[in-house]
Amino acid sequence: MSDATLSPYRIIAIEGNIGVGKTTISTLLADRLGRQMLPERFHDNPFLASFYKDADRYGFSTELHFLMDRLKDWQDETLRNGAWITDHMFEKTMLFARQNLKQADELELFKRIYKNVALLIPQPDVIVFLHRPIHVLIEQIKKRGRSYEHRITTEYLSMLDTMYLNYLRDEHSGKRIILRLGDSNLLEEQAALDQMIDLLEQPLEDGLYVAEVKAPYQLVEMHSFF
Repeated sequence: MSDATLSPYRIIAIEGNIGVGKTTISTLLADRLGRQMLPERFHDNPFLASFYKDADRYGFSTELHFLMDRLKDWQDETLRNGAWITDHMFEKTMLFARQNLKQADELELFKRIYKNVALLIPQPDVIVFLHRPIHVLIEQIKKRGRSYEHRITTEYLSMLDTMYLNYLRDEHSGKRIILRLGDSNLLEEQAALDQMIDLLEQPLEDGLYVAEVKAPYQLVEMHSFF
């Protein structure tokens, strides 16, 4: 039976570092909550493999392609009035551009384009940031075997962690939850997924919260980040 009416949030954005399991977990949640699913089509970006080889040369093309793809997806008419889950927040477009565009003129141009585009995008009602230790991310990346991800380093993943956490703490003012997963497997343990759904049924005030899933998959009481 659908749990769709139990969550107070119409748009739920699931975020996290590379390899954390955003798409798989988002798909499971969408199915359980009876929601539409909006996946990020990163594999459609023809510049991504080249970017990992030469970030300076292909950074602008890569980020601009992501921007246009995400704009098209987030403006889909079928999503305007429905309840849905997405495996990314639109704001990541600007976060990655700030990290990856090293030429000042390219970054300034990208900011101007993004500023106008962002006005057209609906904001998620809540952001859930999935967090795992870097060594777990590395193992996940190896397991899924995408050749263009072989160049991803622990340093790059650590930088992305810092980027995301700083944004959630200092720049976003809505409802956002950091969910510490450790090495728990929400895909194999039904109780762990149930705990995440319970979390999304809680009506929260705006703010940054931290929750943790631990074996035997009981959600640690949520508390403020500060």
